[in-house]
Amino acid sequence: MKKMFVLWSFSLAVMVGCADKSPPGSEIENAMSKVSATLSSSVVKAAPGQSFPIMWQLNPAHQWYLYWDGLNDSGFPPRVQLDLPPDWKAGPLLWPAPERHLSAGEILDHVYHEKLMLVQMIEVPTGAQIGTKLSVPARIEWLACREECVPGKATMTLEFAVGNSMIKSSQAGKIEAALAAMPVPAPRGAVTANWQEDSIILQVEGAQALEFFPFNDCLEPAHLIQDGAAEGDSLILRLRNPGSNSSLKGILNQEMKDGSIRNWTIDFLNETQSGG
Repeated sequence: MKKMFVLWSFSLAVMVGCADKSPPGSEIENAMSKVSATLSSSVVKAAPGQSFPIMWQLNPAHQWYLYWDGLNDSGFPPRVQLDLPPDWKAGPLLWPAPERHLSAGEILDHVYHEKLMLVQMIEVPTGAQIGTKLSVPARIEWLACREECVPGKATMTLEFAVGNSMIKSSQAGKIEAALAAMPVPAPRGAVTANWQEDSIILQVEGAQALEFFPFNDCLEPAHLIQDGAAEGDSLILRLRNPGSNSSLKGILNQEMKDGSIRNWTIDFLNETQSGG
């Protein structure tokens, strides 16, 4: 049975101050969307030419979840918009590793429970005027699901200034920790990829369990429900139409024998001919 989509949508006004004494955004709970949203900056001031991270945080209510920006059978991930002045730049959203969520009807999604922290880098133009104070309009939309799905949205304002040097906010430590926890590219040689005619075997020495979360432009797995998670140090992914010069792209979650958890991004190009 597929999820029921309930078309409730509300706009929240959230004013996010970046003064060091300010809270990390005025957190407002949308009771019907089951999600609270905040936006915070790692700086109070930044100098021309510098870059700094900001963080969008969404907290679903108990048992509700939000979608990852990767391969899913349903739903859509949160979408953000920052109305920066000309010449200011916002980088892509950085996404933490999700978790697998299997619903009735063999619907496999990759989701977040409890909290989702999305980090985005802001680049101050070299020509920015010292002393400029910015109030940047921001917007985020999401779809929260349990048995039914409820869309929601929030409007916010991100405030900071241009100064002679960077001054960090009280939220800098939290944002930097979230940034440090993001998946990173796998070290060269740390993941072994063995291509077969219609599958690939991934192996990580020292792992006791593996999970694979495909990006949207990944080779299509043929049986991700069965193949996307495995005990031990290897995982076999059967592929649909693997083809030549196509890539397996995604996040490889690793539970190591020492109890640690690692999340690496992988991108393995299949240079073999399909059927060869």
